[in-house]
Amino acid sequence: MSAGYRLAIARCYYDLGDRNNAITFAEQVINQSPEYVRFIRYDALNGLTNEMQTLSAEGVDDFQPLPRLDFLDPKYSGATAIEEAPIAILKAEEAYFILAEAQIADNQLVNAQTTLKTLLALIAQRPVKTIDDSAENRGREGGNRQDYPNNPAYLIAASPNDPLLGGLVLDRQAGPVSVPAISGTSVDSAAIDLANTEETLLELLYLMRQEVFIAEARRMFDLGIKFPISQIEVNNNANIEPNSPFIQAQIPDFIPGNFGMDEFTANEANLEIVINFNMNRILVQNRASEFVLPFH
Repeated sequence: MSAGYRLAIARCYYDLGDRNNAITFAEQVINQSPEYVRFIRYDALNGLTNEMQTLSAEGVDDFQPLPRLDFLDPKYSGATAIEEAPIAILKAEEAYFILAEAQIADNQLVNAQTTLKTLLALIAQRPVKTIDDSAENRGREGGNRQDYPNNPAYLIAASPNDPLLGGLVLDRQAGPVSVPAISGTSVDSAAIDLANTEETLLELLYLMRQEVFIAEARRMFDLGIKFPISQIEVNNNANIEPNSPFIQAQIPDFIPGNFGMDEFTANEANLEIVINFNMNRILVQNRASEFVLPFH
């Protein structure tokens, strides 16, 4: 069985909260192919394009990442008009995350820290793409707000209760910028050492998941949000019951409403950004919910 199949099975068991089987298949992936990646590949010449790349390359700034994720954007870019970046649908990083989260659930915090440090080494080996992103003006060309940070001197706080941190914003006007092409993270070994409780280590792990899986359609699962099956599918699939929960949107009550997850306060004079909600901390605080953190 290929590492890709094993990783997909590990993901399924993880989603089901089946810790033992998830660990088994995650460990098999790490032992078999510790740097595994499987991509979706695109072909612009034949009309098959990466829509995430299209969104970030448009002439208006209406699609922006949360300020603390600025250094990871754009994940998908092309040097020419016909170069379409691939999207990773399976990568070994996920196996390390599954194993580390299981270790935290078993109160093996030191082992989890070791696993996350091994993951850091893998992330450091992943390719980085250097691109000209000078046309990007962070919301100032048709975006819904014009105060996204566009200066590397900005300090970012994950919430009003978090410290201001630097190194998260790129200087796109100074020349080409380097952006992780597969995985990147702001977390380092020192941060992992400092996260020595269940709560702090889980929060750090979910920050890493947010960063590593950016623009891979994985964050909704971590947030416990599920979109309903389309009405067309409902009408044509006899296996979907009229009162099935899958035809209703699932939004946990701890998710901020009114676009709250996207909100932040910008102090442009002091070059400071404070994000309204640290969602990774909120996830950990609500880890007993059936919607999130499957091993807890």
